[in-house]
Amino acid sequence: MPEQIVLDLGVKTYEIKDPDGTVTGTVRFNPADPGFAGRWQQAEAKIESYRQRINEMQASGVPEIDQWPLLMDASDAIKNTFDYAFGAPVSQVFFGGYSAFALTANGHTVLENVLEGIAPVIEKALKSAAKKAQQRMAGHTAPYQGTTKGLAPGQAAAPAAQP
Repeated sequence: MPEQIVLDLGVKTYEIKDPDGTVTGTVRFNPADPGFAGRWQQAEAKIESYRQRINEMQASGVPEIDQWPLLMDASDAIKNTFDYAFGAPVSQVFFGGYSAFALTANGHTVLENVLEGIAPVIEKALKSAAKKAQQRMAGHTAPYQGTTKGLAPGQAAAPAAQP
């Protein structure tokens, strides 16, 4: 039997449920990964770009049937963007086989419901990661605050920050 290496990558598992409470799938990702944060910002920008194009098309009076090609392309692109941001094929779990723009029982699109569901998780994790990083950095720099420890000969310490 091969030896094992166990690594904590910060990955968390989230169950995705429908309104009845049925688990429809799971996704695994590290919501505190700065790489994820950057990819998620790109995803949000792309989603917003498609929303604007669709709103403009609808506002200009383009018949609904002529909007379908853009809606189909946008849905596929958004699903691909989710897969890119999460670094895994999560779009099937989040969207099932449905268009991102399919209407749901509450009158929102599937995309809106997905974004409303995952936004608090991502925001909370990113804030927590930033706080932990600041605490870790403060632990490393605390012994040097207000001292000449670690400075070159003749170098002056910076004044302590005022609260």
